[in-house]
Amino acid sequence: MSAEPATSVVVVSCRRAGALAECLDSLAAQTVADFEVVVVCNDASAEVANLVASRLGERLRRVELGPGVTVSQARNHGVAAARAEVLYFIDDDVIVPPDTLAELERAFAAHRDVDIMGGPNLTPPDDPDFAQLTGEILASPWGTGVTRLRYAKAPAQQATERHLILCNLAVRRSVFEAGIRFPVLFGGEENVLMGHADRRGFKLHYLPELWVYHRRRTTFRDYVSQVYRYGCGRALALRSAPRTFHPAYLVPVGFTGYLLALPVLAMAGPVVALPLAAYGAAVSLESLRIAVRRRAARWLPALPPLFLVTHVTYAAGLVVTFIHPTALGSCEGTGEDRCQPEAAAPGSSG
Repeated sequence: MSAEPATSVVVVSCRRAGALAECLDSLAAQTVADFEVVVVCNDASAEVANLVASRLGERLRRVELGPGVTVSQARNHGVAAARAEVLYFIDDDVIVPPDTLAELERAFAAHRDVDIMGGPNLTPPDDPDFAQLTGEILASPWGTGVTRLRYAKAPAQQATERHLILCNLAVRRSVFEAGIRFPVLFGGEENVLMGHADRRGFKLHYLPELWVYHRRRTTFRDYVSQVYRYGCGRALALRSAPRTFHPAYLVPVGFTGYLLALPVLAMAGPVVALPLAAYGAAVSLESLRIAVRRRAARWLPALPPLFLVTHVTYAAGLVVTFIHPTALGSCEGTGEDRCQPEAAAPGSSG
C-alpha cells in the first residue's frame, strides 16, 4: 500500500488467537477499503494475523514486541507505526460492524473541529447469560453512573473522558503530534490521555453510530477482576490527570465505607439502615426493569447481588490504588498489563 490510508486501526493483542481472528474478520468485512490494520504484540497474534492476511492483504501490518512491554507502551508503538491521519484503537475481542469505518470517516469529515471520537461498546447478542447480565449492569445508570455511555447508546454530544473508552476510540494524529501519549500505566491510560488532551484544548465527541460489540467476561471471577481493575485505573487516572475527577467516582467509595461502618452505626438505632434500604430498593427496581425489558425473569435473583459486588469491588480497587499506587500488583495477575508470550490475558478493560 503506497498511499496513506484514511484510517489506521490499532489492535493490541496478547495470546488471544480466537478473539483476534474474529476481530480481524470483522475488519475484513468493512464497507470501505481505505484503511490499514496495525496489530501489535506477540507471536500468537502474529500467527493469527498471518491467517487473516489473505483477506486483509497488504492492509494488515504487524508490530512484534519483546517481553515486558505494557499495553500502553504497545499502543504507543502502534501509534508510531500507523500512517493515517485518524488512528482508531480497538481491543482484540471487539467485533466491528461493517459500516463502522465508513461512519468514522463521515464523522471526522462532518466534525473537523473534533479531535477524539468514540461510541459505546455493546454486549454481543450471542454472549452467554452471565455476560449478558454484566453487560446490562455496565450499561445501567445504577451500575456505572456517569460512565454508562461507554456501554449504552445515547444521543450524540460533546464528550469528556468519562464518555469514551479505549476499546472503541478514534484519535486524530494531531493529538499525538502535540506530544500526548498513552502513559505507562496499567489501566486508566485512555482517561489520562483524554484528560491531557482536553486540558490542551482538543475536542472530544460521543457518537452513538460509532458502536462496536465487545465480548464480556463469562465467569464471576473474571468479572470481579475486571471491575477491580476499573477502580485501579480510575485511581491512576485521578493521580496522573486530576482534571478527570468527577464527584460520582466517590459514590461507591462512600457507600462501601458506610457498609463497613454499619455494625458500629447500628448502635445509633434502626434509622442508620435507611440508606441500605434505599439502595436495596433502587437496585431491585433497576433489576426488575432489566429483567422485564430483556424478558429474562431468571436473571432477577442474580442482578441485585451483582450490582452490589460491582460497586464494592470498584471502590476497593480505587481506594487501594489511590492510597498505595506502588501496590499495583494487586491490580495485575491476569497478564493484561503485559504484552508478552508468558502472560495470557483473558480480556482488556472494557
